[in-house]
Amino acid sequence: MSLDYYIYLAHIKVTLANQFDVQYRDIETPRGRITLVSIEDMTDADKISHYVIRPLQSIVNNLHNAEDLKRKLLQSSAISDIQSPDDAITSILSGHLIILFEFLTEVLSCDVKKLRKRSVESPEGDAVTQGPQEGFNEDLLDNICLIRRRIKNPNLRLEQFIIGRSSQTTVVLAYIEGIASKPLIAGLRKKISSIDIDFILDVSYIREHLETSRSVFDTLMSSERPDTIASHLFEGRAAILVDGTSFALTAPTFFLENFQAADDYYLNKYTANLARFLRIGALFISLMLPGLYVALTTNHLGLLPTTIAFTIATSRSTVPFPIAVEVILMLLFFEFTKKAGKRLPVQIGQSLSIVSALILGQAAINAGLTSDSTVVIMGIYAITSFINPRISSGASMWSVLIITLSAAAGLQGFFDGLILLAGHLSALKSSSYPYLFPIGTANSFYSKDFLFRSGLGKISLGIAKRGELP
Repeated sequence: MSLDYYIYLAHIKVTLANQFDVQYRDIETPRGRITLVSIEDMTDADKISHYVIRPLQSIVNNLHNAEDLKRKLLQSSAISDIQSPDDAITSILSGHLIILFEFLTEVLSCDVKKLRKRSVESPEGDAVTQGPQEGFNEDLLDNICLIRRRIKNPNLRLEQFIIGRSSQTTVVLAYIEGIASKPLIAGLRKKISSIDIDFILDVSYIREHLETSRSVFDTLMSSERPDTIASHLFEGRAAILVDGTSFALTAPTFFLENFQAADDYYLNKYTANLARFLRIGALFISLMLPGLYVALTTNHLGLLPTTIAFTIATSRSTVPFPIAVEVILMLLFFEFTKKAGKRLPVQIGQSLSIVSALILGQAAINAGLTSDSTVVIMGIYAITSFINPRISSGASMWSVLIITLSAAAGLQGFFDGLILLAGHLSALKSSSYPYLFPIGTANSFYSKDFLFRSGLGKISLGIAKRGELP
């Protein structure tokens, strides 16, 4: 009779004493008792009956050790040894079935989890009109499978980490050995291993520990598209996946990638390059237009054509606020509307945006709270800020700073704000790489796919010959 049986069983019952859904099932055999422990709604009862209980009852008399059971229960998806009572608790809470033998010293964990997950669907946040319509879901194994389908390379490495003292969340670091930079992988491995936190519920928890630069701009990119993650792995980067989230991180990430979209690689390259040009222009407009408007109308009205200056002055004759305050209030109003629209169902959110923009904007003009020219400027700002959703929040914050400096010092303050922004971006790092890379470098591969992309054949050739990130 095994003493381990009673030690494990007592530890499980004490630790999970107040868990009403923990299920204990005893099987009496001529050789002794077998106890199955699982959480009722996390395990599949049919699998337990068909793949565990029936085979156990038929082979128990010829069962000498756990290895015999592993060989004869080949139908089970995964059987592993439990090394300690704490491991048994973790396995139970992960949805596995624990098998305790009164007549054997081994304790086994059997993966008979109930399949309850979201199917692979088109990624709503990064949809394409042409190209793959698959997106990650919340199941880590599904996400790894989607990546493996695109990278049939034996050098694809998947390193597993268990992070979170309470949550015991599985985190995977993916990269292609021989392409990814060794210092990059070593640095990420060290940072992930050093994460000491109670729980992890999303990949954002990992992002905060990996991003060392203090900035409103994300220096690690997240994506729910497996084709995007696969292309980054081919480029020599690393991906970080977390069980329970449908997004993956890629490192390093560079600023100019904010102007890229998955559509760029499935459309005609000239159409894709035009789209990138529009995205770049939209960022400059959303950053510069409000500040430039404030600088000119506050301190340099004489630089404007007489007709435009007269129109602006006339429209603002009844507005009680300084123009900088007026612009910032309109910007805040737009941000409130955008945030409210995100928290509501799609149709309601769209309706709210339209009502807010048309009705409330016109009402503000009629009430003399804002001017026609300011509404037009902020309307252009609102439209252009939507074109680059990855950096829209960061750009909005910098717009407020540029507006403030422009109001205080005119064009001098406006250009000071742009210089501060350029200096800030130049100082940022992403996994020890310059955030503005490849600006200021002579890297031939990245010059083919940053501001504008070359043909896909040239880009792929560059990936194969380049080796690794500089």
